[in-house]
Amino acid sequence: MATVIQASDSQGKELAEAGAQVDVALVAVGGFGLMASLVGALGWDWHVAVGVGVGSGLAVANLWLLKRLARAFFSRGGSSRVLWGLLGVFKFVGLMVGVGLLLRHDIVGPLPLIVGYGALPFGITLSNFLGARSQADVMECHESGSCDSFDSTKKG
Repeated sequence: MATVIQASDSQGKELAEAGAQVDVALVAVGGFGLMASLVGALGWDWHVAVGVGVGSGLAVANLWLLKRLARAFFSRGGSSRVLWGLLGVFKFVGLMVGVGLLLRHDIVGPLPLIVGYGALPFGITLSNFLGARSQADVMECHESGSCDSFDSTKKG
C-alpha cells in the first residue's frame, strides 16, 4: 500500500512540475501576443491590433484550457478520463466555431487573427528557451535559503 501512495505522490509532483512549465508558457504566449498587438497598432491601425489581440487571447485561453483538461485527465482514472477527453473535443469544436464566427461577421481580419494565434507556438518555444526551472529546483532553493545565488544552469 505504501508503494501505491509513493507512486501517487510522485505523479502529483510530476503534474505540478508540468503545470509550472505550462504557466511559464502561458506568460510567454501572452507576452508575445501583447508585443505583436503593439506592433500592429504602431505599424498599421487599431483594427489590426485588435485582430492580433483577439488571436493571441484565443491562444492563451486555448493553452490555459488545455492545461486544465490535461491535469484533470491525467490525475483521474477510469470513466472520468472519457469525460475529460470529450470536453477536450468540445474545446476544439468551440475554438473552431468561435474563429469561424469572428471571421464570418468580419469582427477581425483573417491575417491579424492568424498572426495573433501564432503567439502560441512562438510563446511555447520561447518558454523552452527561457529554461523553465523545475518545481523541485525552486523548492530546493527556498529550503536552502540561497535563492539569491541560485544558478539555473547548475545541476545538483
